[in-house]
Amino acid sequence: MEKRFPPRYSPSSTPSADPLDPPWLPNWTLPVEGYDAGIPARLVEGGLLCVVDPWFNMEVGDGFSFYWSDSTAPVWSTTIDLNQKGQRLTFRIDEGHIVSGDAFPVFYSVLRVAATQPIESQPQWKLLVKLDRPGGYDPDQGTPGHSGLKYSIPQDILDHGVGPEEAAAGVPITIKPYDNMRRRDRINVAWGTQNVYHTVTAAEENTEITITIPKEIIELAEDSDGIAVAYQVVDECGNYPGGYWRWSAVTYVLVDVNNNRLDPPLVLVNGFPVREIDLEVLAGDPVTVRVTATRYEHAVGDLLRLTWRGTAADSSPVDVGPLEQTVDTIPYYYDFTIPHADVAAIARGRASVSYVRIRNGEKDLPSKSEPVTVIGDPRQYLAPEIVEAVGGTLDPDLNFYTLSVPYYPGRADGDEIIIICDGRTATTLPTYHEVTAIVSGEAVGAPVLANLAKEQVKRLDGGSLTVYYSVNGQPESESLVLSVGVAAPSLPIPTVVEAPNDVLDPDDVNPLIGVNVHATHTATIPDDVVVLRWRGSSSSAPDQTRLLTGNTAGKLVPFTVPFRYVTENLNGTVDVSYSVTRGTTLLGNSIVRHLTVGSALDLTAPSVEEANGASLNPVDAKDTLTVVVPTNAALLPDDKLKVTWTGAPGTPAEGSHTSGDWPVRDGWKVPISNSVVAFSMGKAVTVSYTVIQNGVESPPSDAFALNVQAMPVASLTMPLIPQAAQGGIGSVLDLGSFAGDTRVTVAPWPLIATGQRVWLKCEGTAASNGADYTIALLSDSEVSSGQVTAGLSTPLPRSELEKLRDGSELKVVLLVTFNRTGNQSEAVTFPLRIYTVNALELIAPTLTDISDSQGSIVDGTTVETSVTVTGTGNSGQQIQLMDGAADIGNPINIPDNSTNWTSRLSELTPKAYELKARALYGTGIPDSAVLRFNVQAPTPELVFNTAPVTLSGKVYMVHGYPNLPAFGDGTAVLHQASGGVPGYSYSSSEPGVAAVDENGWVTVRRNGATAITATDSAKQSKSYTVYVSGVIVCQGLGNNDWTGASNTAANNGMRLPSMVEMREIWDTYGSGWPITENRFYWSRDQASSGIGGRYYFVKNLITGAEDKLKDQGGPFPVAALVVGLK
Repeated sequence: MEKRFPPRYSPSSTPSADPLDPPWLPNWTLPVEGYDAGIPARLVEGGLLCVVDPWFNMEVGDGFSFYWSDSTAPVWSTTIDLNQKGQRLTFRIDEGHIVSGDAFPVFYSVLRVAATQPIESQPQWKLLVKLDRPGGYDPDQGTPGHSGLKYSIPQDILDHGVGPEEAAAGVPITIKPYDNMRRRDRINVAWGTQNVYHTVTAAEENTEITITIPKEIIELAEDSDGIAVAYQVVDECGNYPGGYWRWSAVTYVLVDVNNNRLDPPLVLVNGFPVREIDLEVLAGDPVTVRVTATRYEHAVGDLLRLTWRGTAADSSPVDVGPLEQTVDTIPYYYDFTIPHADVAAIARGRASVSYVRIRNGEKDLPSKSEPVTVIGDPRQYLAPEIVEAVGGTLDPDLNFYTLSVPYYPGRADGDEIIIICDGRTATTLPTYHEVTAIVSGEAVGAPVLANLAKEQVKRLDGGSLTVYYSVNGQPESESLVLSVGVAAPSLPIPTVVEAPNDVLDPDDVNPLIGVNVHATHTATIPDDVVVLRWRGSSSSAPDQTRLLTGNTAGKLVPFTVPFRYVTENLNGTVDVSYSVTRGTTLLGNSIVRHLTVGSALDLTAPSVEEANGASLNPVDAKDTLTVVVPTNAALLPDDKLKVTWTGAPGTPAEGSHTSGDWPVRDGWKVPISNSVVAFSMGKAVTVSYTVIQNGVESPPSDAFALNVQAMPVASLTMPLIPQAAQGGIGSVLDLGSFAGDTRVTVAPWPLIATGQRVWLKCEGTAASNGADYTIALLSDSEVSSGQVTAGLSTPLPRSELEKLRDGSELKVVLLVTFNRTGNQSEAVTFPLRIYTVNALELIAPTLTDISDSQGSIVDGTTVETSVTVTGTGNSGQQIQLMDGAADIGNPINIPDNSTNWTSRLSELTPKAYELKARALYGTGIPDSAVLRFNVQAPTPELVFNTAPVTLSGKVYMVHGYPNLPAFGDGTAVLHQASGGVPGYSYSSSEPGVAAVDENGWVTVRRNGATAITATDSAKQSKSYTVYVSGVIVCQGLGNNDWTGASNTAANNGMRLPSMVEMREIWDTYGSGWPITENRFYWSRDQASSGIGGRYYFVKNLITGAEDKLKDQGGPFPVAALVVGLK
């Protein structure tokens, strides 16, 4: 069975102990965006079906709880019983727990036997539940079409139809807002036989949506005098509109794109043309589709090929055809028959029918399509069958079970059929199983067959089985309901001549003739039909049919089964039966005769390897239990043995055991679980085995009677207290020899097992009044899986021991029920351990000092993170240092020969400490007085590079403007602080020489020296010196002729730049030159002389343009901008 899980979980084929696999909800919707799966309304009706596969080591007594959207309150729970152990859990969640919206978390938990904490399934599902249907519920069943699904088509299209121009532009269909409109709804607009899909977005919720039918869809749907237009919507969880109709009302639109199609065929009901077929009026008859052949459009010899394209209410296709007829006379009409089943299959749906005229030597000419809607109740798929069922009853002991899904209209290769087997065991436990079948080439009208595993039926013996199926996720079929058990047949059992004792030995069969079988029912008449069935565990013969005549009626009916169907089932079984049919009435089926094929096996009694003859000392089986099967030459290496140990009457179910299949090739010694021995001590058991050949199990062997002795007390372990003398095996328990609580331990005893019950106590004498005093440690406590390997270890409080009288006896008493009952009277008493108690006088602890490396810090402060603490206490005991109410450090052991102790406390953090010492011995002993001290954290050192830096790179600076040049090599440096207390700032002592930003980035401004300082949040600071030597200062000096510019620069202690320098300035600033006047600047470089005077090169520092200008003063000067360098 293929279980469908959300994408984020991939089930493993190997069971694991933890975590638990998640639950599975059959038919949930996958995938759903943002969720693991979706739950539609149809799954909730009648309760939500849930399935949980058996978990690893599933045991009787495991507690199961299922949670839905609330991790604290389960919605379904059970305690696993013997019938559920190792089986799938199937149950329904009451629909009252399921509400629309998010369901998270959805999971289950298991509290295993003897565990204290449950484990939870993983992953925990997040599901989307949608109980409201798109379009809402339509109460109007009389008017075709869902009243909540409104839409519109342009009036011009309705009035004049769709021609070539309209088709080229596309036809807009406007979907009106409908109830429960949600994003991710899937709208299906049907244009005749074609569909256009649209998924609703969040922005489109509760708004009109226009869906355009494109030209290619219009052409595919073909021309029609009335193409059918309608729409349907399905939400993301798979909900259809509610009520009788799943589609909107239909609108018919004239379509004539090609303008050359033949007239459409007519759809006739009772001889009259219709566009709406009422199934009630049709009354089971087929529909006639008529093509009229005229002398203008048809000729004798034309082939008419007609196709009926149906669409069911759930949008699934149900097509008929192509159907063909040849024109043999003109004018005439030609009728095609559409079977009633194919019409009924599209109830509340629609169809479109058209034909193609095929003529030799010419292009095929199609007709217009004719639309038709179908009203009436929608189809329900017919119930499946199980071929082997007899009269509503299914025999649970057959070899095979064949599921048969009948033919349904519209069946196509690739259809997925999910067959659901919903069972009830004899104790009414539900079961659930799916079988998937894929349609793949079965003939029209033939059923689809699938195998049902026999273990799925065997478990239901005495119960019932309901079988139904779903095709491609659509609504389920009608159901087949069967009782599971041996049917009460109406005809006598057949006779197999060569198998008088139901063992068919091939050596007794004539290989040329085969097996002789007689149908023994003789109350037959001529024309009765007798069918013989031979169903083998490995090979089945074809059914044989006999039509009775006047000579053969009223007698035994002989059959022969070919010899091959004997040899092919060698070492297997065959079920032989027959049926008698009179006309169309089945008179009955016979009793099934079960044959074993092969010579009868001689299965003598087994023995038990660990036993001494017929007696078993339980200690001898403490590690293994082995059943020895006598060697048998009749068995083959591939045959299997199955051993059964049956406890005495009244023994719990766990006291009996049947092994798994053991191949003969692995030997004749079959190991079984030795846990059964503990249930049988002092009782008699029986041991037997069966043989499995070719999957068929033999009757049990002769039984071996075995007497299991009582457990010898001398073989049982004795409890002890490890702190007593000699590691617990001595006779004195000195309370002064250890500190704190102690424990009682018991080593694993022979045949220890989980679930055994334990009573453990210590019995002594009270110090106060000399009365008996009992310390109860365990009462009716279950042995856990960890204790099976480690034994028992139970705390024994010192406070209880200190209540005992000095010098009195202390008895350690242990009782165990090996059969796991809670009845203490059935417990075995273990050997008694007796100690003499030595009590002691206890003193209160003190603190004497707390010091660091410099001395005492009591009521003081230290920056060290380790201190030494000294004090006093009871020798040989333990004390615990406390900081306020919390433990600090590990328990301190006080020397056996002194009351003084010293301890070191490390990894102290800055804070105020209040230390005291608490005794880990005695009861009511006061804590020491409190000593106080403080730990302060030292400030870490600031780390900063203080090495001097020289920045000698050339750069041109224009002071007084925010624009800065690109800083190249030797014009900037980055030193960043670390350590100290983060939160650093940086400063420059001479920002006019070099500036620093908040990240420590230093850039030059003019030549000179400055100190760069980094400061942390603790006000620590460090500095380094920056020497700047490569800055060339630029200054704008106005506008002048060249001579005036040169003089102005000299008067300001500056000079005019060369063209090389001008180009360097341009490269440095690009278009970011801060003096924004867009004109040329004078250079000092003279150009070649021109007419009438000298010329000098000039450059525009905004655009980068270069030229030359004449040096000309006077009343008509040639002027340019001046920049001086220094």
